[in-house]
Amino acid sequence: EPRVGDGVMVLDADARVRYSSPNAVSALHRVGISANATGLRLAELGFDDGPVRASFERREPVVEEVEQTPEITLLTRCIPIMAGGTITGGVLLLRDVSELRQRDRLLLSKDATIREIHHRVKNNLQTISSLLRLQGRRLKAPEAKAAIEESVRRIRSIALVHETLSLALEGHLP
Repeated sequence: EPRVGDGVMVLDADARVRYSSPNAVSALHRVGISANATGLRLAELGFDDGPVRASFERREPVVEEVEQTPEITLLTRCIPIMAGGTITGGVLLLRDVSELRQRDRLLLSKDATIREIHHRVKNNLQTISSLLRLQGRRLKAPEAKAAIEESVRRIRSIALVHETLSLALEGHLP
């Protein structure tokens, strides 16, 4: 969905830049392209022209995320302009989505950390449960054995909750 803040570039049939809006120029500057784009092809500027080529070849709009640098990701939307079945040019919309992608990566990292914590807690609880069971085997008093067995069941229940939480974060559970 195009937005007001998107950069706009108008291209001719050879994919040469005919016009760049101020927001498009800013987007190009963010990826290290400071040259005047007018009259040049995107590839000559060092900009990934794959979405434009794909749009012109398919004769339909193409939306693609382009990672220009490891820090900068641009959402590109190329719409071909046609007259009588012939491509006469195109409109390229640019949006900097770097911050969104960085947040996505951070969320994935946090999810993985939380999953790992649940997994480790589960393992630690299972170890404690096993140690208690071993200790319970040595006991003679029936009340003491029953108390240890009840503790083992409770600890295993808590471990199961952590396993369930870990699997839920991985998307294995509804």
